This record gives sequence, structure tokens and C-alpha cells, in this order.
Amino acid sequence: MSLSAVASPLVIDARGLVCPLPILRLQKALQGLADDAVVELLTDDPAAIATVRDFCAGRGLTLLAQQEQPGRNKGETVCHRISPLPASRAE
Repeated sequence: MSLSAVASPLVIDARGLVCPLPILRLQKALQGLADDAVVELLTDDPAAIATVRDFCAGRGLTLLAQQEQPGRNKGETVCHRISPLPASRAE
């Protein structure tokens, strides 16, 4: 699955929240999603980069990308693109 193949991902704006709250929102959003769905989780907590990566690895999810974007205020916003498919099926 290529990133461009996904028309409109489900976007979760978790900016302003500290871990584990972004993960809890992600976990709730993943429930019942179709296999071909993609979730974009927006965070600005620096701890979320490792936490999202570990969460995906621990649950067999595919972390498609983690891309830093210029932040509005004090930090960077990171867009995490996640697929509910295992890595072997998402590629």
C-alpha cells in the first residue's frame, strides 16, 4: 500500500495532549477500522514519537510514516500515519 493510495485518512488531532492520551485516542479510533484504512495522529508531545512506534510494534500495526511539521508555538507537530494491517500485508 502506498501513502498516495489512501484518499482520506482518519485524522486524530492530539496536539496539546501528553502521553498516554494520544495513544488512548489512537487505540479507540482503531477499533472497527477497515483493513485498508489509515489513521493520521497529530501530536506535539516529544515522547509520542517513541510511544507511537512502540504501540504499533507491540500490536502488530504498521507505522507508515512519522513526519515532523513546523509547530504553531513551542514545538514540532508530528504526523504519524498508521495502518491497522500488519507490516507484511501493508506493503
